[in-house]
Amino acid sequence: MLYDEFSNRLKKLQVSKKEFAEETGLSQSSVTNWKSAGKVPSWVRPFLDRTEKAKAYDKVKDLVLELENQNPIAQ
Repeated sequence: MLYDEFSNRLKKLQVSKKEFAEETGLSQSSVTNWKSAGKVPSWVRPFLDRTEKAKAYDKVKDLVLELENQNPIAQ
């Protein structure tokens, strides 16, 4: 993954580089240093894929809970 794609993915996920660094246990400077290399480590793509998937599941869960609270099923 190239650094520009990494940056675009973070924007799409609404995650800052600082938040990404904190979540992964890296220093923010390590993450920004990837820019000079032009690419990011190979583990980053699957990490972002899973983050994207988790955010999508959270949205669905929240929607289901909201609908359930609006129309509780009689037990």
